[in-house]
Amino acid sequence: MNLPLKSMLVATSLLVGCLHEDDVNDMLFKRAGFDFQCDAKSLTYQKIDDMTVGMSGCGHRATYILVCAGHEPCRWVMNSTS
Repeated sequence: MNLPLKSMLVATSLLVGCLHEDDVNDMLFKRAGFDFQCDAKSLTYQKIDDMTVGMSGCGHRATYILVCAGHEPCRWVMNSTS
């Protein structure tokens, strides 16, 4: 993991309060790995903004946003794919 994503995850964790940095990181890589039908260890990312990350791997590429709505847990949602 590079520092920009780590910094983003720390900021996001503070924003949503109840999530730990590792939980946010795990959720993102598990979600993208499932969506891409790919081992999460082979994925790479690029920070787009504080709540958005581009993920790529196994011939896939997608944008994920962190969605926090009401009292439900925050989750990463695929916003686009190419």
